[in-house]
Amino acid sequence: MLSKTHFYVFLLILGVLVLFNLPVQTARSVKAVLRDLMAPYQSLWSSRWGNASGPKGGRSEGRENELVDSLGECRAQLEALERENRSLRELLDLKKRLGNRTIACRVIARDGALGWWRSVRVDRGSRSGLRPGNAVLAGGGVAGVIQETGPHTAEVLLISDPIFYVSVRCSRTDALGIVRGGGAVARAGLLEALWPVRPPEFLYADRDEELLEGDFLVTSGLGGIFPPGLPVGRIRRFHLAESGLYQEGVVEPFAPLDRLDFVLVLVTDTPEEEEASP
Repeated sequence: MLSKTHFYVFLLILGVLVLFNLPVQTARSVKAVLRDLMAPYQSLWSSRWGNASGPKGGRSEGRENELVDSLGECRAQLEALERENRSLRELLDLKKRLGNRTIACRVIARDGALGWWRSVRVDRGSRSGLRPGNAVLAGGGVAGVIQETGPHTAEVLLISDPIFYVSVRCSRTDALGIVRGGGAVARAGLLEALWPVRPPEFLYADRDEELLEGDFLVTSGLGGIFPPGLPVGRIRRFHLAESGLYQEGVVEPFAPLDRLDFVLVLVTDTPEEEEASP
């Protein structure tokens, strides 16, 4: 006879096997439902641990050590609140520039265990008007794009992911190019975590363009996802590609990818407009 623990483990393994063998579209629907079910717990976890990351050493019996511990906690909470307020002010300024077709979202989960993020989850979904392909912005500039949506949550593919692309131009020279995400890429079948993280890259700039380190890159508007003129990042170094046909370089994103608390999503249609359309 199987014990209860063995029975539950068997059910879990069976469920995972069934999920991996589902058709792609069905698997995405199941994942969306699971994301929505987990969203409240992820939000609670984020709010509990995200705002209390300061020192919490063991409390001494002495009054002095208790006060030091309390001050450390208060300082950590104050720094978290200041960061949150700064992010909200930056998003508000960006929202004023872009108009009403934007939706503010809170980041409730991050995909990444070693300090580099390739995607995040936000607390809004299709019922709020989010759709795959919507541009996502942070206070500093372009952060990513909506990859998948559920009714109440959505997955954001960040500019740090290797499959992210955006058309850009140099604000000083108008040189066109592509910014591709960096991240860590598995090589020769080995784990991604064994390889250093690569920064985003600036590709396909004309070989005759006079680029400089520190040049600002903004969205070109080509491709239709991002409107023109949104800040993307700055060129840190560049060189002629091995083929000799174009220039390429390394980009430092303006968006604070390592501390995203809130993002702004550019939407094309709101739920009310969709209901009103024939």
